Amino acid sequence: MALDLANGWQRYDNASASNIYWGYNLNSNAANGDYTWLIRRLNTTSNVQSFAWANGDQTAFISSWTNRASYFTAPSGSLSFTYSKTGSNLSLSWSLLSGVDKYIITATNSNGQILDTLGNPYVGPYSGQRAYTMFVNNSVNSSISFANSGTYSVTLTGYNPVGTTSSTYVVNI
Repeated sequence: MALDLANGWQRYDNASASNIYWGYNLNSNAANGDYTWLIRRLNTTSNVQSFAWANGDQTAFISSWTNRASYFTAPSGSLSFTYSKTGSNLSLSWSLLSGVDKYIITATNSNGQILDTLGNPYVGPYSGQRAYTMFVNNSVNSSISFANSGTYSVTLTGYNPVGTTSSTYVVNI
């Protein structure tokens, strides 16, 4: 079913002369703070209008209406994570940043190879572009298993269409 951009919205905000927001949700009873919103913004600057989607995705119902304006500014604050090791497993935790609904964890070995979900070097045509895994909105915990002992670089990146912020740790397994 196609999204009706003109009539299918549940929330509308035109409080700013330069920014208008529309909120779409598959649940007509969704609360403003639920991370189940698809948000579209119309920005007008010097008589030029442009549309953008929260977190750059017009199909992901993962945003909060309450935070709608923050998705269109660079992530602020410091993104950091903590980790603990148990054998070849690494448990990670982080805090959510305002305006960020997508978090990407990338693990690389000492040769700079990106690892797949089993902890092995990813081999393929897009190996330089593959992330280990991605989490959205309120996910703040993850576990990684490594196939072999060694030194690994683990990076957590918070993403929105305007910018990214990241934190990296080097871990010995």
